[in-house]
Amino acid sequence: MSLVAKTLSGMRWTTLAMVTNVGFNLGYTAVMARLLAPSAFGLIAMAQIAIRFLSYFAQLGVSPALVQKPELTERDIRAAFTLSVGINALLFGLMWLLAPLSATFFGNPEVTPILRGLSAAFLFSGFSVISLGLLRRNLRFKQLAVVEIVSYILGYGAIGIGSALNGYGVWSLVFAVIGQEAITLAASYAFVRHSLRPVFAWADIRHFLHYGGKYSVIGFLEYIGANVDSLLIGRWYGETALGFYNRAQMLVKLPMHHIGNAITKVLFPVLSGAQADKQKMARAYLAGWVLIGSLAASVSLALVPAASDAVLTLLGPQWTAAIPVVEIAALAVPFAFLTRLSGIVCDAQGQLWPKLAIQLLTLSVLAAAIYYLRSDGVTGFAWAMVIAEAF
Repeated sequence: MSLVAKTLSGMRWTTLAMVTNVGFNLGYTAVMARLLAPSAFGLIAMAQIAIRFLSYFAQLGVSPALVQKPELTERDIRAAFTLSVGINALLFGLMWLLAPLSATFFGNPEVTPILRGLSAAFLFSGFSVISLGLLRRNLRFKQLAVVEIVSYILGYGAIGIGSALNGYGVWSLVFAVIGQEAITLAASYAFVRHSLRPVFAWADIRHFLHYGGKYSVIGFLEYIGANVDSLLIGRWYGETALGFYNRAQMLVKLPMHHIGNAITKVLFPVLSGAQADKQKMARAYLAGWVLIGSLAASVSLALVPAASDAVLTLLGPQWTAAIPVVEIAALAVPFAFLTRLSGIVCDAQGQLWPKLAIQLLTLSVLAAAIYYLRSDGVTGFAWAMVIAEAF
């Protein structure tokens, strides 16, 4: 099968999963925004900052390393599994112990139990990473779509909304995350029953630490760039202001986030398999720029004049403070997507140092933008993110 045929086949299934999940997430957001107060979303956003901070080290690029490795043996799979489970178990314990520090940083003791609850997701994801990576490597996009759809609907729909209706408040958001991870593990392992025997030989683990380590450092820098605004808003303005900002960013990024994930899931394994053919990769890269750039620009720019209607329809009248943030944040989407496409090509070729340099420079630009725009409040932070993405 040609590179184009593989890409189209993968896009068909990932598009199905993406459309289903976007529609479901919009409905989920609309329901939860009416069942929970803005402060609940602010609390979960505070806790997720710490969770995402460690998640890049928890993953350690094991799944991408499985996909990118030219030759893969059973011992490689066992080594990746050993590394993934060990690191995630370690980070679960670390997060449980250090959760009070996050509460102290934000000045809100409610963050501690929520953070400890969310940390249970590490235990589930540590096991599911290998099955998901092998599905991507083998271009089994149909099975990946099934895992995504089922886990989202049952985790966020049945568990999350069900818990909110039963009065669990902010904990319904925690149960939704954990439920989705648990269902992902069960569904992915049902498709790929890899060996669960550990292996500790350095020769087997070395590749995953070498490639995955650099991948995780880059992901960590991307995390800082994507979350420093929420971190500072939560500390300076509190959970209610962060709740408005968080839902505004979600509204802007949700459709394109799923499209971006779909593109990444397809192009990364396909391009990794063709990494020796530079001409094929170049054609795919340029075609992606035209397709993704036009799509991202049209969707995001259309949201600017429709911000008020989108917020009032999906979130409700109590969320009007999010409208100006939506109007600004939408401008960053096209830049973010084109950068992501370039990053996929670098990942597929194992060229991670250029990505690292770009991330370091972007963080410098973001820091300067926040410094000069901080007096404008949450809208100033939104403009700073637009400037950084454009850079």
